[in-house]
Amino acid sequence: MRASSNMKRLPDRYIDVRKLNVADLAAALVEERKAANEERIKPYKTWIGLEGQTPFPVGTETELKRRELEGVKAVSHLARSGHRTIVWISPPGSGREEDECKYTESRVIVYQVESIEETRVNFSCVAICGQHSQRQCLEVANSLLDDGGDCRGELVVANDLRSEPIGLSSDVVDWVSYLEKKIPGVTEVWRAIRNGVHEENSRQAWMMAQVIVREFSGRASRVKTDFEAVMLGVELERMIKARFEVTLMAGGVHGMSNEAILGHMGAFDGLYSRIDGDSRLQRCKHCGNFYIKAKEKCPSCG
Repeated sequence: MRASSNMKRLPDRYIDVRKLNVADLAAALVEERKAANEERIKPYKTWIGLEGQTPFPVGTETELKRRELEGVKAVSHLARSGHRTIVWISPPGSGREEDECKYTESRVIVYQVESIEETRVNFSCVAICGQHSQRQCLEVANSLLDDGGDCRGELVVANDLRSEPIGLSSDVVDWVSYLEKKIPGVTEVWRAIRNGVHEENSRQAWMMAQVIVREFSGRASRVKTDFEAVMLGVELERMIKARFEVTLMAGGVHGMSNEAILGHMGAFDGLYSRIDGDSRLQRCKHCGNFYIKAKEKCPSCG
Protein backbone atom coordinates (compact mmCIF):
# COMPACT_ATOMS: atom_id res chain seq x y z
CA MET A 1 0.00 0.00 0.00
CA ARG A 2 1.39 3.38 -1.01
CA ALA A 3 0.52 6.53 0.88
CA SER A 4 -1.24 9.17 -1.22
CA SER A 5 -3.91 11.82 -0.94
CA ASN A 6 -6.40 9.00 -1.39
CA MET A 7 -4.72 6.56 0.99
CA LYS A 8 -6.91 3.62 1.95
CA ARG A 9 -6.97 1.89 5.30
CA LEU A 10 -4.51 -0.86 6.00
CA PRO A 11 -5.51 -4.41 5.06
CA ASP A 12 -6.91 -6.65 7.76
CA ARG A 13 -4.28 -8.41 9.80
CA TYR A 14 -4.62 -11.86 11.25
CA ILE A 15 -2.73 -10.57 14.28
CA ASP A 16 -3.79 -7.04 15.20
CA VAL A 17 -2.07 -6.06 18.44
CA ARG A 18 -5.03 -3.84 19.36
CA LYS A 19 -7.23 -6.95 19.52
CA LEU A 20 -4.62 -9.23 21.10
CA ASN A 21 -6.07 -12.09 23.16
CA VAL A 22 -4.87 -15.54 24.17
CA ALA A 23 -7.53 -17.60 22.37
CA ASP A 24 -7.16 -16.02 18.92
CA LEU A 25 -3.37 -15.86 19.13
CA ALA A 26 -3.14 -19.51 20.21
CA ALA A 27 -5.28 -20.49 17.21
CA ALA A 28 -3.02 -18.51 14.85
CA LEU A 29 0.09 -20.11 16.36
CA VAL A 30 -1.32 -23.51 15.38
CA GLU A 31 -3.19 -22.98 12.11
CA GLU A 32 -1.16 -20.15 10.59
CA ARG A 33 2.32 -21.43 11.38
CA LYS A 34 4.71 -22.50 8.64
CA ALA A 35 4.76 -26.26 9.25
CA ALA A 36 3.45 -29.58 7.96
CA ASN A 37 -0.34 -30.00 7.95
CA GLU A 38 -0.22 -32.52 10.80
CA GLU A 39 1.32 -29.84 13.04
CA ARG A 40 -1.42 -27.33 12.20
CA ILE A 41 -4.53 -29.20 13.35
CA LYS A 42 -6.65 -27.05 15.65
CA PRO A 43 -9.04 -28.66 18.17
CA TYR A 44 -11.55 -26.33 19.79
CA LYS A 45 -15.01 -26.06 21.37
CA THR A 46 -17.81 -23.84 20.09
CA TRP A 47 -21.58 -23.40 20.06
CA ILE A 48 -24.15 -22.19 17.54
CA GLY A 49 -27.44 -20.54 18.44
CA LEU A 50 -30.82 -20.86 16.76
CA GLU A 51 -30.18 -17.94 14.39
CA GLY A 52 -26.54 -18.72 13.75
CA GLN A 53 -25.15 -16.85 16.75
CA THR A 54 -21.62 -17.93 17.70
CA PRO A 55 -18.95 -16.91 20.25
CA PHE A 56 -17.12 -15.21 17.35
CA PRO A 57 -18.62 -12.52 15.07
CA VAL A 58 -19.83 -13.61 11.62
CA GLY A 59 -20.42 -10.59 9.37
CA THR A 60 -22.94 -10.09 6.58
CA GLU A 61 -21.37 -7.19 4.71
CA THR A 62 -20.00 -9.27 1.80
CA GLU A 63 -21.27 -12.17 -0.27
CA LEU A 64 -18.57 -14.45 1.14
CA LYS A 65 -19.48 -13.62 4.73
CA ARG A 66 -23.19 -14.12 4.01
CA ARG A 67 -22.44 -17.55 2.55
CA GLU A 68 -20.36 -18.47 5.60
CA LEU A 69 -23.13 -17.30 7.93
CA GLU A 70 -25.56 -19.57 6.06
CA GLY A 71 -23.02 -22.35 6.53
CA VAL A 72 -22.95 -21.77 10.29
CA LYS A 73 -26.75 -21.93 10.41
CA ALA A 74 -26.67 -25.12 8.35
CA VAL A 75 -24.31 -26.79 10.85
CA SER A 76 -26.86 -26.11 13.61
CA HIS A 77 -29.74 -27.31 11.41
CA LEU A 78 -27.97 -30.58 10.58
CA ALA A 79 -27.20 -31.20 14.25
CA ARG A 80 -30.85 -30.66 15.21
CA SER A 81 -31.85 -32.99 12.36
CA GLY A 82 -29.97 -35.84 14.02
CA HIS A 83 -26.48 -35.75 12.50
CA ARG A 84 -23.80 -36.29 15.14
CA THR A 85 -20.81 -35.53 12.91
CA ILE A 86 -20.82 -32.67 10.41
CA VAL A 87 -18.07 -31.86 7.91
CA TRP A 88 -17.64 -28.35 6.52
CA ILE A 89 -15.19 -28.12 3.62
CA SER A 90 -13.82 -24.69 2.74
CA PRO A 91 -12.03 -24.55 -0.64
CA PRO A 92 -9.26 -22.08 -1.46
CA GLY A 93 -10.00 -19.01 -3.53
CA SER A 94 -9.68 -19.13 -7.29
CA GLY A 95 -6.62 -16.91 -7.30
CA ARG A 96 -8.31 -14.40 -9.59
CA GLU A 97 -7.99 -10.77 -8.54
CA GLU A 98 -11.75 -10.23 -8.64
CA ASP A 99 -12.40 -13.22 -6.35
CA GLU A 100 -13.50 -11.96 -2.93
CA CYS A 101 -12.10 -15.09 -1.28
CA LYS A 102 -8.34 -14.78 -0.69
CA TYR A 103 -7.83 -18.13 1.04
CA THR A 104 -4.81 -19.88 -0.46
CA GLU A 105 -5.45 -23.20 1.33
CA SER A 106 -8.35 -25.54 1.90
CA ARG A 107 -9.85 -26.21 5.32
CA VAL A 108 -11.92 -29.08 6.64
CA ILE A 109 -13.75 -28.52 9.92
CA VAL A 110 -15.25 -31.55 11.63
CA TYR A 111 -18.05 -30.73 14.08
CA GLN A 112 -19.03 -33.39 16.63
CA VAL A 113 -22.22 -32.70 18.56
CA GLU A 114 -21.64 -32.69 22.31
CA SER A 115 -25.08 -31.58 23.46
CA ILE A 116 -28.23 -29.92 22.13
CA GLU A 117 -29.91 -27.28 24.27
CA GLU A 118 -33.07 -25.28 23.69
CA THR A 119 -31.23 -22.21 22.40
CA ARG A 120 -27.92 -23.62 21.13
CA VAL A 121 -25.91 -26.65 20.06
CA ASN A 122 -22.51 -27.35 21.61
CA PHE A 123 -19.74 -28.81 19.46
CA SER A 124 -16.27 -30.28 19.75
CA CYS A 125 -14.38 -29.37 16.57
CA VAL A 126 -11.21 -30.15 14.68
CA ALA A 127 -9.93 -27.80 11.94
CA ILE A 128 -7.64 -29.42 9.36
CA CYS A 129 -5.43 -27.48 6.93
CA GLY A 130 -4.82 -28.75 3.41
CA GLN A 131 -3.67 -27.87 -0.07
CA HIS A 132 -6.61 -29.32 -1.95
CA SER A 133 -7.86 -27.51 -5.03
CA GLN A 134 -11.41 -26.27 -5.52
CA ARG A 135 -12.12 -29.27 -7.76
CA GLN A 136 -10.77 -31.74 -5.20
CA CYS A 137 -12.83 -30.15 -2.42
CA LEU A 138 -15.99 -30.43 -4.51
CA GLU A 139 -15.23 -34.06 -5.39
CA VAL A 140 -14.70 -34.98 -1.73
CA ALA A 141 -17.94 -33.28 -0.71
CA ASN A 142 -19.99 -35.06 -3.37
CA SER A 143 -18.46 -38.40 -2.40
CA LEU A 144 -19.69 -37.82 1.16
CA LEU A 145 -23.19 -37.20 -0.21
CA ASP A 146 -22.96 -40.35 -2.34
CA ASP A 147 -22.30 -42.29 0.88
CA GLY A 148 -25.51 -41.10 2.48
CA GLY A 149 -24.39 -37.70 3.72
CA ASP A 150 -26.85 -34.82 3.85
CA CYS A 151 -26.81 -31.10 3.07
CA ARG A 152 -29.53 -28.51 2.47
CA GLY A 153 -28.73 -27.61 -1.14
CA GLU A 154 -26.90 -28.81 -4.23
CA LEU A 155 -23.13 -28.80 -4.63
CA VAL A 156 -22.47 -27.73 -8.21
CA VAL A 157 -19.49 -25.38 -7.93
CA ALA A 158 -16.81 -25.00 -5.26
CA ASN A 159 -18.35 -21.80 -3.87
CA ASP A 160 -21.46 -23.80 -2.90
CA LEU A 161 -19.34 -25.48 -0.23
CA ARG A 162 -19.02 -22.23 1.72
CA SER A 163 -22.68 -22.39 2.73
CA GLU A 164 -23.24 -26.16 2.62
CA PRO A 165 -21.69 -28.30 5.37
CA ILE A 166 -22.46 -32.01 5.19
CA GLY A 167 -23.95 -34.19 7.90
CA LEU A 168 -22.32 -37.62 7.73
CA SER A 169 -24.43 -40.74 7.49
CA SER A 170 -25.36 -42.36 10.81
CA ASP A 171 -23.49 -45.43 9.56
CA VAL A 172 -20.21 -43.57 10.10
CA VAL A 173 -18.99 -44.49 13.58
CA ASP A 174 -15.26 -43.70 13.33
CA TRP A 175 -15.09 -40.39 11.46
CA VAL A 176 -11.28 -40.35 11.43
CA SER A 177 -11.00 -43.67 9.59
CA TYR A 178 -13.86 -42.71 7.31
CA LEU A 179 -12.41 -39.34 6.26
CA GLU A 180 -8.96 -40.89 5.88
CA LYS A 181 -10.39 -42.86 2.97
CA LYS A 182 -12.23 -39.88 1.54
CA ILE A 183 -9.71 -37.03 1.76
CA PRO A 184 -6.45 -37.70 -0.12
CA GLY A 185 -2.94 -36.52 0.60
CA VAL A 186 -3.09 -35.95 4.37
CA THR A 187 -2.25 -39.39 5.79
CA GLU A 188 -0.09 -37.93 8.57
CA VAL A 189 -2.98 -35.74 9.71
CA TRP A 190 -5.12 -38.73 10.64
CA ARG A 191 -2.21 -40.36 12.46
CA ALA A 192 -1.63 -37.18 14.45
CA ILE A 193 -5.31 -36.99 15.45
CA ARG A 194 -5.35 -40.64 16.57
CA ASN A 195 -2.23 -40.08 18.68
CA GLY A 196 -3.46 -36.84 20.22
CA VAL A 197 -0.62 -34.80 18.73
CA HIS A 198 -3.06 -32.00 17.83
CA GLU A 199 -4.16 -31.69 21.44
CA GLU A 200 -0.57 -31.36 22.67
CA ASN A 201 0.31 -28.80 19.99
CA SER A 202 -2.75 -26.78 20.92
CA ARG A 203 -1.80 -26.88 24.60
CA GLN A 204 1.72 -25.63 23.83
CA ALA A 205 0.36 -22.87 21.61
CA TRP A 206 -1.93 -21.73 24.42
CA MET A 207 1.04 -21.49 26.78
CA MET A 208 3.03 -19.50 24.19
CA ALA A 209 0.08 -17.17 23.63
CA GLN A 210 -0.21 -16.48 27.35
CA VAL A 211 3.43 -15.41 27.49
CA ILE A 212 3.11 -13.19 24.41
CA VAL A 213 -0.11 -11.48 25.51
CA ARG A 214 1.35 -10.85 28.95
CA GLU A 215 4.40 -9.16 27.41
CA PHE A 216 2.61 -7.13 24.71
CA SER A 217 -0.84 -6.25 26.06
CA GLY A 218 0.33 -3.19 27.98
CA ARG A 219 2.09 -1.70 24.97
CA ALA A 220 -0.77 -2.68 22.67
CA SER A 221 -3.23 -0.74 24.83
CA ARG A 222 -1.24 2.43 24.17
CA VAL A 223 -1.31 2.09 20.36
CA LYS A 224 -3.22 4.96 18.75
CA THR A 225 -2.72 4.60 14.97
CA ASP A 226 -2.58 1.96 12.27
CA PHE A 227 1.09 2.69 11.71
CA GLU A 228 1.96 2.12 15.37
CA ALA A 229 -0.11 -1.08 15.37
CA VAL A 230 1.77 -2.46 12.36
CA MET A 231 5.17 -1.62 13.83
CA LEU A 232 4.36 -3.29 17.15
CA GLY A 233 2.85 -6.23 15.24
CA VAL A 234 6.10 -6.65 13.31
CA GLU A 235 8.02 -6.72 16.59
CA LEU A 236 5.60 -9.32 17.95
CA GLU A 237 5.93 -11.58 14.89
CA ARG A 238 9.72 -11.34 14.97
CA MET A 239 9.74 -12.22 18.67
CA ILE A 240 7.55 -15.28 17.99
CA LYS A 241 9.99 -16.43 15.34
CA ALA A 242 13.11 -15.80 17.42
CA ARG A 243 11.91 -17.18 20.75
CA PHE A 244 9.52 -19.95 19.71
CA GLU A 245 10.86 -20.73 16.21
CA VAL A 246 7.38 -20.24 14.75
CA THR A 247 7.00 -18.46 11.41
CA LEU A 248 3.48 -17.25 10.71
CA MET A 249 1.73 -17.16 7.35
CA ALA A 250 -1.85 -16.41 6.27
CA GLY A 251 -3.00 -19.22 4.02
CA GLY A 252 -6.34 -19.98 5.59
CA VAL A 253 -7.44 -16.55 6.69
CA HIS A 254 -8.16 -13.23 5.02
CA GLY A 255 -5.53 -10.65 5.77
CA MET A 256 -1.77 -10.22 5.88
CA SER A 257 0.99 -10.48 8.44
CA ASN A 258 2.31 -7.24 9.85
CA GLU A 259 5.65 -8.01 8.17
CA ALA A 260 3.89 -8.22 4.80
CA ILE A 261 1.99 -4.98 5.38
CA LEU A 262 5.19 -3.19 6.38
CA GLY A 263 6.70 -4.17 3.04
CA HIS A 264 3.86 -2.37 1.26
CA MET A 265 4.03 0.81 3.29
CA GLY A 266 5.51 3.98 1.88
CA ALA A 267 7.56 6.64 3.64
CA PHE A 268 4.49 8.85 4.16
CA ASP A 269 2.47 6.27 6.05
CA GLY A 270 3.92 7.39 9.38
CA LEU A 271 2.81 10.94 8.61
CA TYR A 272 -0.69 9.80 7.67
CA SER A 273 -0.91 7.68 10.82
CA ARG A 274 -0.37 10.81 12.90
CA ILE A 275 -3.12 12.55 10.95
CA ASP A 276 -5.31 9.48 11.52
CA GLY A 277 -4.80 9.89 15.27
CA ASP A 278 -5.91 13.55 15.30
CA SER A 279 -9.31 13.68 17.06
CA ARG A 280 -10.26 16.85 15.15
CA LEU A 281 -10.23 15.01 11.83
CA GLN A 282 -12.49 12.41 10.25
CA ARG A 283 -11.56 10.03 7.43
CA CYS A 284 -14.16 9.77 4.65
CA LYS A 285 -15.47 6.22 4.24
CA HIS A 286 -15.86 6.72 0.50
CA CYS A 287 -12.71 8.46 -0.78
CA GLY A 288 -10.30 7.97 2.13
CA ASN A 289 -9.45 11.66 2.50
CA PHE A 290 -9.45 13.46 5.86
CA TYR A 291 -11.72 16.43 6.63
CA ILE A 292 -12.49 18.54 9.70
CA LYS A 293 -15.19 16.83 11.78
CA ALA A 294 -16.97 20.12 12.39
CA LYS A 295 -17.84 20.31 8.68
CA GLU A 296 -19.80 17.03 9.05
CA LYS A 297 -19.42 16.20 5.34
CA CYS A 298 -16.42 15.37 3.19
CA PRO A 299 -15.82 18.29 0.82
CA SER A 300 -14.59 15.91 -1.90
CA CYS A 301 -17.69 13.70 -1.86
CA GLY A 302 -20.28 16.20 -0.72
